[in-house]
Amino acid sequence: MKVKATKEEVPYKMRFEDIEEKKYEEYEKRRRKEEDVSPPIILREKIYIPKEEREEVRERKASVTEIRKAIVRERTRDIQPLQFMGTEIVGDLFDRVEFLKERMEEMNQNIISRQELNGQLVADINFDIQKKYELLNKLSNKEDIRELQLDISLLKMERRKENTLFWRDVVALKKELRDLIEQYKIESKIARIFGDAK
Repeated sequence: MKVKATKEEVPYKMRFEDIEEKKYEEYEKRRRKEEDVSPPIILREKIYIPKEEREEVRERKASVTEIRKAIVRERTRDIQPLQFMGTEIVGDLFDRVEFLKERMEEMNQNIISRQELNGQLVADINFDIQKKYELLNKLSNKEDIRELQLDISLLKMERRKENTLFWRDVVALKKELRDLIEQYKIESKIARIFGDAK
């Protein structure tokens, strides 16, 4: 059986209660100083609550409405267009023709790469959607079903966004390719004229 020691019995060691009181007094002094420097608009009495009596902070899951708001924010975020180097080419006439030819081949390769990337991304998203649909049939908890349906909606939205970005990128790449082809035809005609003149 433990016997509680009194202040007289423990002269050199501080008791737990003394430490708590001292911390509370220091806290009150700091609070008063802060209020003197910048007093709050409404003064409320702050009561010290021991750690054991404080409410436990629990993590909460995001509600469906919060997630939907996040989806809308994601949808409305601006999609930045591709940045191109430009079609201006400097140098010797014959060098420019060769350079344009290289740029056209590079642009064709970029279009093919973008098509392959789109195919891979859409296939991955479709696979994830299919897996989630399979899992959806096995669930019975309404909260889990709602979250899974939200995940499926997000994946479908991601697929639509990827298809939109793919279309926009391919259109921009093809436009630049057309500009390069047009410039190549003009430069090669000029090069042939100067080549025949020599």
